[in-house]
Amino acid sequence: MPKQGDVHVVYQATDKGWRVEVTGNKRASGTHARKPPAVEQGRKLAQRNKSELVIHNQDGKIGNRRSYGNDPFPPRG
Repeated sequence: MPKQGDVHVVYQATDKGWRVEVTGNKRASGTHARKPPAVEQGRKLAQRNKSELVIHNQDGKIGNRRSYGNDPFPPRG
């Protein structure tokens, strides 16, 4: 189960546009005609919330993840 506050960028086929959704919110935080502006808004929200940005492909599968919060397992180095 995704944690509260994760930001998802998803394609909405009925509207033929991209939505920015925050887990736990009932409404979308934004809608865009193109993917890049939606990803930019999602990135800003995830940075502010210190959460994860999940970018979905048009088919609904997860295409990319970016973490802007405290990673539970930081890389060793």
